[in-house]
Amino acid sequence: KSLRENAKIDAANDSIRCASILLPGAPVYFSSDSYEIVKYLSFESTFAQNKYPWVALSSVADGDAAENWKLSDHLNLDERKNIGRPAADFYSVFVDFWILASSRCVSYGLGQFGRYAARLTGNIATCSFKHR
Repeated sequence: KSLRENAKIDAANDSIRCASILLPGAPVYFSSDSYEIVKYLSFESTFAQNKYPWVALSSVADGDAAENWKLSDHLNLDERKNIGRPAADFYSVFVDFWILASSRCVSYGLGQFGRYAARLTGNIATCSFKHR
């Protein structure tokens, strides 16, 4: 794997570790605009292999639909190339946002997506963490 891929994987693992520290024993829902990272965390990571039993990881990759995923399934709202696409193409984005905004705690990265969801929880000052 390239250094860039390793850096993304390290950041994703950090986000899960930070989330598990915020509320120990609570389920951790992982969301990302990177198809590869969601698939890695859901199926290949140490979290997916239950090496950390105190972390119950779930994502949109769970279930039967995961095998049929395509790279186009994860769209960014802020990319020009997506302007004019049907609203239904973005359903997974809104499901992720709704789940995050309904959470007790949120660990978020560099993008504003997770931070905005953390603000909507009402717990940003007491149960959120910027992991990088």
